[in-house]
Amino acid sequence: MEDIATVVNGLAARTPWHSTCLVKVIAGHKMLSQKKIPHTLHFGVQKTLGGEMKAHAWLSVANKIIIGGDAVDEFREISKINIRG
Repeated sequence: MEDIATVVNGLAARTPWHSTCLVKVIAGHKMLSQKKIPHTLHFGVQKTLGGEMKAHAWLSVANKIIIGGDAVDEFREISKINIRG
């Protein structure tokens, strides 16, 4: 799974647009789905000290986060989608 994360993060660094966590998760989801690998898309929120809401998405395979795990502890998961592969 690390190869998919490497590809997604590598490509995201080279796009002319800002590739958000959601964009990366969707790209990883498509790649995992093509290989029929079960995975989970996670969605979370965080309330900042200024009262603003921030959102974050991350992708896991077998309970291991492969994309978007850098700040996941700061967010409260509000939804997830399990993909059976």
